[in-house]
Amino acid sequence: MKKIKRIILIGIGSIILLILIWKGYQAIALKEEQITLGKELGVNAEEYSNLFPIDYFHSKLTPNMSIDEVHKLIVGYKKVFRCSEIDEFYLYFSDVPEDAIRFAVLYDERNDMKFEHIEYGDQNSGYPPIDTCKEGLLPDKN
Repeated sequence: MKKIKRIILIGIGSIILLILIWKGYQAIALKEEQITLGKELGVNAEEYSNLFPIDYFHSKLTPNMSIDEVHKLIVGYKKVFRCSEIDEFYLYFSDVPEDAIRFAVLYDERNDMKFEHIEYGDQNSGYPPIDTCKEGLLPDKN
Protein backbone atom coordinates (compact mmCIF):
# COMPACT_ATOMS: atom_id res chain seq x y z
CA MET A 1 0.00 0.00 0.00
CA LYS A 2 2.83 2.41 0.82
CA LYS A 3 4.40 1.73 -2.58
CA ILE A 4 1.15 2.67 -4.37
CA LYS A 5 0.85 5.89 -2.33
CA ARG A 6 4.46 6.76 -3.16
CA ILE A 7 3.86 6.14 -6.89
CA ILE A 8 0.71 8.30 -6.80
CA LEU A 9 2.53 11.12 -4.99
CA ILE A 10 5.44 10.98 -7.45
CA GLY A 11 2.95 11.04 -10.35
CA ILE A 12 1.08 14.03 -8.95
CA GLY A 13 4.35 15.83 -8.21
CA SER A 14 5.56 15.18 -11.75
CA ILE A 15 2.35 16.57 -13.24
CA ILE A 16 2.60 19.70 -11.10
CA LEU A 17 6.24 20.16 -12.09
CA LEU A 18 5.37 19.82 -15.80
CA ILE A 19 2.58 22.39 -15.45
CA LEU A 20 4.95 24.84 -13.77
CA ILE A 21 7.57 24.34 -16.48
CA TRP A 22 4.93 24.86 -19.20
CA LYS A 23 3.65 28.06 -17.53
CA GLY A 24 7.22 29.36 -17.27
CA TYR A 25 7.81 28.61 -20.94
CA GLN A 26 4.60 30.45 -21.88
CA ALA A 27 5.64 33.50 -19.84
CA ILE A 28 9.07 33.60 -21.51
CA ALA A 29 7.52 33.18 -24.99
CA LEU A 30 5.03 36.00 -24.29
CA LYS A 31 7.80 38.33 -23.11
CA GLU A 32 9.80 37.61 -26.28
CA GLU A 33 6.76 38.38 -28.45
CA GLN A 34 6.18 41.63 -26.53
CA ILE A 35 9.82 42.67 -27.04
CA THR A 36 9.57 41.90 -30.77
CA LEU A 37 6.36 43.94 -31.10
CA GLY A 38 7.96 46.76 -29.13
CA LYS A 39 10.82 46.86 -31.63
CA GLU A 40 8.31 47.01 -34.51
CA LEU A 41 6.61 49.94 -32.77
CA GLY A 42 9.94 51.62 -32.01
CA VAL A 43 9.61 51.34 -28.22
CA ASN A 44 11.11 49.26 -25.44
CA ALA A 45 8.29 46.92 -24.35
CA GLU A 46 10.07 46.29 -21.06
CA GLU A 47 9.43 49.91 -20.07
CA TYR A 48 5.73 49.06 -19.99
CA SER A 49 3.79 46.70 -17.77
CA ASN A 50 3.01 43.05 -18.49
CA LEU A 51 -0.05 44.40 -20.32
CA PHE A 52 2.05 45.61 -23.23
CA PRO A 53 0.80 46.61 -25.80
CA ILE A 54 -2.44 47.72 -24.07
CA ASP A 55 -0.69 50.34 -21.95
CA TYR A 56 1.32 51.53 -24.96
CA PHE A 57 -1.78 52.07 -27.10
CA HIS A 58 -3.59 53.60 -24.15
CA SER A 59 -0.83 56.22 -23.96
CA LYS A 60 -0.87 56.89 -27.73
CA LEU A 61 -4.59 56.98 -28.51
CA THR A 62 -6.33 60.26 -27.80
CA PRO A 63 -10.03 61.10 -27.77
CA ASN A 64 -11.42 62.27 -31.10
CA MET A 65 -8.94 60.33 -33.26
CA SER A 66 -10.56 59.03 -36.44
CA ILE A 67 -11.00 55.32 -37.07
CA ASP A 68 -8.32 55.57 -39.77
CA GLU A 69 -5.85 57.19 -37.33
CA VAL A 70 -6.54 54.43 -34.78
CA HIS A 71 -6.05 51.71 -37.40
CA LYS A 72 -2.71 53.21 -38.45
CA LEU A 73 -1.53 53.18 -34.83
CA ILE A 74 -2.80 49.78 -33.67
CA VAL A 75 -0.71 47.17 -35.49
CA GLY A 76 0.73 43.73 -34.84
CA TYR A 77 -2.42 42.02 -33.59
CA LYS A 78 -3.26 38.38 -34.33
CA LYS A 79 -6.99 39.00 -34.87
CA VAL A 80 -9.52 41.79 -34.60
CA PHE A 81 -13.29 41.58 -34.32
CA ARG A 82 -16.19 44.01 -34.72
CA CYS A 83 -18.47 43.30 -31.80
CA SER A 84 -20.94 46.07 -32.54
CA GLU A 85 -21.08 49.11 -34.76
CA ILE A 86 -18.98 51.11 -32.27
CA ASP A 87 -16.21 48.82 -31.04
CA GLU A 88 -13.32 46.63 -32.11
CA PHE A 89 -11.82 43.80 -30.10
CA TYR A 90 -8.07 43.16 -30.60
CA LEU A 91 -6.20 39.94 -29.78
CA TYR A 92 -2.41 40.03 -29.34
CA PHE A 93 0.04 37.11 -29.30
CA SER A 94 -2.70 34.49 -29.79
CA ASP A 95 -5.84 34.17 -31.84
CA VAL A 96 -7.52 32.36 -28.93
CA PRO A 97 -9.21 34.99 -26.71
CA GLU A 98 -8.46 33.16 -23.46
CA ASP A 99 -4.73 33.02 -24.28
CA ALA A 100 -4.38 36.49 -25.81
CA ILE A 101 -3.67 39.90 -24.41
CA ARG A 102 -6.89 41.56 -25.48
CA PHE A 103 -8.66 44.88 -25.40
CA ALA A 104 -11.60 46.69 -26.95
CA VAL A 105 -11.45 50.06 -28.69
CA LEU A 106 -14.69 52.02 -28.46
CA TYR A 107 -15.81 54.81 -30.75
CA ASP A 108 -18.41 57.51 -30.10
CA GLU A 109 -21.17 57.28 -32.69
CA ARG A 110 -22.55 60.65 -31.49
CA ASN A 111 -19.16 62.21 -32.35
CA ASP A 112 -18.77 61.02 -35.94
CA MET A 113 -17.23 57.67 -34.81
CA LYS A 114 -14.19 59.25 -33.18
CA PHE A 115 -12.08 57.25 -30.74
CA GLU A 116 -13.51 57.30 -27.23
CA HIS A 117 -11.51 54.89 -25.04
CA ILE A 118 -9.93 51.46 -24.53
CA GLU A 119 -11.52 48.83 -22.28
CA TYR A 120 -9.98 45.61 -21.06
CA GLY A 121 -10.50 43.01 -18.39
CA ASP A 122 -8.29 40.42 -16.85
CA GLN A 123 -7.63 37.17 -18.69
CA ASN A 124 -10.34 35.35 -16.72
CA SER A 125 -13.12 37.90 -17.14
CA GLY A 126 -14.10 36.87 -20.65
CA TYR A 127 -14.41 40.56 -21.55
CA PRO A 128 -15.48 41.28 -24.11
CA PRO A 129 -17.33 38.19 -25.35
CA ILE A 130 -16.65 37.54 -29.04
CA ASP A 131 -19.01 34.68 -29.81
CA THR A 132 -21.35 37.04 -31.69
CA CYS A 133 -18.65 39.24 -33.23
CA LYS A 134 -17.54 39.43 -36.85
CA GLU A 135 -13.85 39.23 -37.77
CA GLY A 136 -12.30 42.42 -39.18
CA LEU A 137 -11.99 46.14 -38.55
CA LEU A 138 -14.77 48.71 -38.55
CA PRO A 139 -14.81 50.67 -41.80
CA ASP A 140 -13.46 54.23 -41.75
CA LYS A 141 -16.42 56.64 -41.84
CA ASN A 142 -14.53 59.38 -43.71
